[in-house]
Amino acid sequence: MRRLFVWQSVACFLTLSFFLLLYQNAENPAPIRYWIPFYKYCIRFAVLSNEDTFLKKLKALYNGKRDQKCIEFGKASEQKFAGSADIVWFIGKCSSELGNYQEAIDYFKKAVEINAEDDDALSSMAYAYLALEDYVHAEEYSIKSLKMYSENSTALYVKEALQERKKPLGEQISQFFSDNYLYKDGMADLDNKLAALKKPEITNREIAEVINGAKQKNDIFTFVLYGEDYDFATASTNQDISYKLDGNKVYLQINDFNRNTDDKLVELLDNIPDTEQKTLIIDLRGNSGGLTVTSNNMLDALLPKYVTSTLIYADGYTDSYYSDASQIKFNKIYILVDEHTASAAELLTLGLKTYLSNVTVIGRNTFGKGVGQQVFEDKKSKIMVFVVNHYWNVKEKNIMNAHITPDIYVKGNELEGFLKPIK
Repeated sequence: MRRLFVWQSVACFLTLSFFLLLYQNAENPAPIRYWIPFYKYCIRFAVLSNEDTFLKKLKALYNGKRDQKCIEFGKASEQKFAGSADIVWFIGKCSSELGNYQEAIDYFKKAVEINAEDDDALSSMAYAYLALEDYVHAEEYSIKSLKMYSENSTALYVKEALQERKKPLGEQISQFFSDNYLYKDGMADLDNKLAALKKPEITNREIAEVINGAKQKNDIFTFVLYGEDYDFATASTNQDISYKLDGNKVYLQINDFNRNTDDKLVELLDNIPDTEQKTLIIDLRGNSGGLTVTSNNMLDALLPKYVTSTLIYADGYTDSYYSDASQIKFNKIYILVDEHTASAAELLTLGLKTYLSNVTVIGRNTFGKGVGQQVFEDKKSKIMVFVVNHYWNVKEKNIMNAHITPDIYVKGNELEGFLKPIK
């Protein structure tokens, strides 16, 4: 039994070490998915005594945006290294990335219990409380973090955000609109139009009326959700991805681009064997988009090292997303689109089509939404304000007021018609 135990330790150690060598040190790192077949094995036989090796693995999972696997591996590692503040910090960070803020807070608290001077754990806890709109605790932990390190960027962000949140709701939205609206240049009367938001005890309906009157008339992507529309938009759903494996064909229907859609996609792809021998079909028909960052994270998984997209803001400032050299490769990729395919769905389509030579787009001209939005939300008041705040492009190509033209045109709406050209 002791000999078996030792060999299990050696096998898991060699697996981890070989993976980390390939993933972290090579010019063209091996995709993180290649380590996945050994993943459950190393959790089951978590027998290494080297905490640093576990931390490197957690870091690789976190940087590779494998948040759920990061949490699972972290919890297994925590059992062996109960006094490690870094391990529970990683669990908290990955939980926060998935939007599980209360769970994240629980693990950040563990980190602080181990190391009371951990300003990163304190600031991360403050951010999680801010996301939950628990402003009392957000302020408490941001102050504690800044006492440890006065330049902690997360704590400073929380501090500034809390100052804004102390203002009346209408004033918050007025400032948010002024700071973010992409088309504000040349709108000389914008301040006058937004002045009505300073009305005491303004209702959600009145806020929506002011925003509709302030935005440009042809701007259909700036709007307000409240009441039943807010409830519908924020209702929890697990129907963002449908998956089917049929021989060498992998069919994925992506219905929207929510916060966790990219994690679900990557987890599905990581568990598909021999992807280079398979055909990937991505169905984006009827997908009106969602989060720009989610689309870019998907591109990161499917592309080698590129600038996946660039965002351009009203002040001319630009921000770029990048993919690393690690890539999940497929033999062929087909993307199904129609006139309702828009925004983040178009970004995914254009990114794959631009950078890969094995991509075919099937369907009809897409919607042509080359802009993205910033969202203000107040959970207590049950209101969300969507404001167009950037253009996006892929390799300097933007599709605003244009569209993506398919390689193969299809009439009708039946799935069979879209799949017919795929051999």
